Amino acid sequence: MHTPSLIAGLLLAAASLSPSFINTASASTIAVGTVITGHASAGSLLSLDDGYSAAANPATATLSDGFGDIEFLTDDFNLFFDFQSDGSLSIYGLADGLSNRFDFDLAGLPGNLARVDVDHAVAGLRFDVLGTHTLRVTLDRVVFAADGSPYVAHLVLPEPDAAALVVLGLVLVAGLRLRRA
Repeated sequence: MHTPSLIAGLLLAAASLSPSFINTASASTIAVGTVITGHASAGSLLSLDDGYSAAANPATATLSDGFGDIEFLTDDFNLFFDFQSDGSLSIYGLADGLSNRFDFDLAGLPGNLARVDVDHAVAGLRFDVLGTHTLRVTLDRVVFAADGSPYVAHLVLPEPDAAALVVLGLVLVAGLRLRRA
């Protein structure tokens, strides 16, 4: 077997044995400083960037991992949305029975948003991926924990490692076949 064929075969084998090939998505890392645009279907949002002083719809905030740096608040101060660089989104609620829909555009993600995983299912709380960088959070009469703990979701992006190995292996195999022809 020629060395390039061996390398291509090894790359394909490594990709197929890689755990990330079996599960091609994992919790994402979002760079601190990523700009997030939030839009509420009803009411407005206050953002960290403007010091929570001006309600806007849409509102823009820059991701910050500093203690107490909540990126968005609703204009009635009943909901808080805290994005973290580890890909988590914590939602804090100060009132029960809240209903609204929020779209968050994270255009600075290092890849396309694949899905959202939650720590535990909550009645009336739904996460949907709209397009490649937009997350929709829908609340329908959600009841929040009495102790003030948040509901946590994790944004998931595809891992490029396994896909890149497969593509590289296929390109090498195709190149070898063309060279032999």
